Amino acid sequence: MRRSIVAARGFVAALALVLLLPTVGSAADPVATGLSYLKVGVGARSVALGNAVVSHVDDASAMGWNPGALPLLRGTNAELMHQESLDGVRHEYAALAHAAGVGGSARLGGGISFQGVWTNPIKKYDLSGQYEGEFGYSDIGLSMGYGFSPIERVGVGAAVEYLREAIDTFTATGVAWNFGVQAREILPRTDAGFAVLHLGSDMKFEAQAFRLPLTLQGGLSHVVPLSSLGGTVRLAVEMRKVRDEGLCGLVGTEYEYQHAARVQIGYRSGQDSESVSFGMGVGKGRIRGQYSFVPFRNNLGDQHRIAVQMALG
Repeated sequence: MRRSIVAARGFVAALALVLLLPTVGSAADPVATGLSYLKVGVGARSVALGNAVVSHVDDASAMGWNPGALPLLRGTNAELMHQESLDGVRHEYAALAHAAGVGGSARLGGGISFQGVWTNPIKKYDLSGQYEGEFGYSDIGLSMGYGFSPIERVGVGAAVEYLREAIDTFTATGVAWNFGVQAREILPRTDAGFAVLHLGSDMKFEAQAFRLPLTLQGGLSHVVPLSSLGGTVRLAVEMRKVRDEGLCGLVGTEYEYQHAARVQIGYRSGQDSESVSFGMGVGKGRIRGQYSFVPFRNNLGDQHRIAVQMALG
């Protein structure tokens, strides 16, 4: 029975990895990189923008993209996200962040977040094909972050992540760190940011160790006013390097009409199964809705995400 569970575990891990984001591994490296859901990122707007959001993230998803943005947020913000992919793989995300001024222009910010990936119950069979019941697969990440603004319009922050993966009765746990810096208006209407994500020690599943998907990402974001069209266009260009993968270019553009409606298009270079992404958002007051769509090649199915962003005060 142990052999059948181990075989099923490998199948489910491969399934989740294919559905969420392919990993390009190094044949010369015996230690694989796991927790592929961390490479996908959080939020719906970020995905629609091709993940080019480290240079300018202004909502609660800063917890997952760049904790350096936490002190630059306005008041209290929350975000809820839901994604359901092929064969019932679900990805959920919830975050709460708060920023406030402390003595003159000094600002502090902090936040908490949760994300999880689940599958529907999966049937187990032994080597002879006999049915042995069902088992589950899940990934969970809990994060707590803090940031401060050393000078006006610049934020520096860090977040600690608790990570857990479970397949049937087997579990692996670990801790990782996220670090980031974000600078607003380094030039007129131009922002910059850089983040180091998922920095931590190897995790172990039984006797098999695997590494975290350490990620380096940074770039620039620029806003172009379009008064004739009643809105603005934001263009973000960033570079991303994930452990065991090649350097990836990210481009995202967003047209916002009178702070009430938004349309996004994103592009990721060097990805075998995904490249372009699309999205739209509505809402002008305290509540905004967002939808994103990522078409996957190789018959992997398409990715749909919905999110609600709330300004709580």
